[in-house]
Amino acid sequence: MKYYTNAILLARNAKLGDQMIAKIYCIYGDHKYKKCDWDGAIEQYCETIGYTEPSYVIRRFLDAQRIVNLTTYLDRLHTVDNGEHATKEHTTLLLNCYTKLQKVKELDEFIKQVNQGKGTHFDVDTAIDVLNQAGYNAHALDLARKHNDHERYMEIQLSRPDPDYRDALDYMGSLPLTTVEGLLKRHGKVLVTHLPELTTGMLMNICTGKFQPNSDGNGPVAETKHAPSSSSSSIIRSSPEAFIHLYVDDPASLQMFLEHVVQEVLRQSGRLSPLVANTLLELLLRDWSDTVTKNDANRLARGDRGKDPLLSSTKDPLSDGGPPATQGGDRG
Repeated sequence: MKYYTNAILLARNAKLGDQMIAKIYCIYGDHKYKKCDWDGAIEQYCETIGYTEPSYVIRRFLDAQRIVNLTTYLDRLHTVDNGEHATKEHTTLLLNCYTKLQKVKELDEFIKQVNQGKGTHFDVDTAIDVLNQAGYNAHALDLARKHNDHERYMEIQLSRPDPDYRDALDYMGSLPLTTVEGLLKRHGKVLVTHLPELTTGMLMNICTGKFQPNSDGNGPVAETKHAPSSSSSSIIRSSPEAFIHLYVDDPASLQMFLEHVVQEVLRQSGRLSPLVANTLLELLLRDWSDTVTKNDANRLARGDRGKDPLLSSTKDPLSDGGPPATQGGDRG
């Protein structure tokens, strides 16, 4: 053992350079590896980061029984020189090691480092994917939120085993209008299904120019605010027809949504598309038809034929009990 440590010391004193010193460390690591001193070997290999190909070390410790040593090396690989020697594949492997070993504390620290901008070479997208697939949804959501990956945040939140629909809606409530539009077009249907009133409230706001992002994303998303007292041309509104498809299974909420939007837009002297007007008219006619049909059914159930004498009379007007003939009879 002393031969290797002495060789390293001599190389440093002779200023042979980091490359040569790393080579000695690698030989020292190989020696310990052959002796089955896994901890000692990985300690020496960690000193070669930046000079020895990581794949050389990783292949030696891919065995499941060496996962702890492999994790140690990968962790160092992501910290030496601000992680510039780590690739997307290395990040994936490290996170898989953390999750298999259930090292939650290390996962928390890893995410903290990424969120603080330390380790700028970390592949955030890869980290989010691996954490989500391993079931660490909260960690994946934290990364997505901190790095403004809004689409990924919504996908994870709405597809996790215990989706938090209100959190997803509140999260959108903190974003700019154009971003919210896109997210609602893609994810609005599931939100309308589970939170019809709150989601419709947000849609009403963005389609009438009343939407204002919450600073923390936790405010009341369905709160109705007064429209700006300015001309219609200066009011920024989303197009309601872009969200009609969200209500394919909920015509009642669609009618409420369109009635509110039409009323507000007309009050603001705005213009409506024929699709919106025709859709609302169709819903109103269908609602009226259903009401008439229901009322008729109720009258029949009560035996009430209405005020029509032909329907309410119990006698046949053409029977013998009809009105008497005139005395003069038929005079031709």
